[in-house]
Amino acid sequence: MIHAILLYKVFKHTEMGDDQDLRIKMVSLIRTRKMLANALGPFSDTEINNACKKIMNA
Repeated sequence: MIHAILLYKVFKHTEMGDDQDLRIKMVSLIRTRKMLANALGPFSDTEINNACKKIMNA
């Protein structure tokens, strides 16, 4: 998560970072990533992988 925030801070000082819509999307993605990490936190990697396999094979 820290890497995403640092990348955003660096990115917003670039020419592409002047794109307000892109910056809004990036902030939204960072928030979504944080919420997903919090939701999946109690589960082990194995449990998450098994759940993903079940969904893909359904």
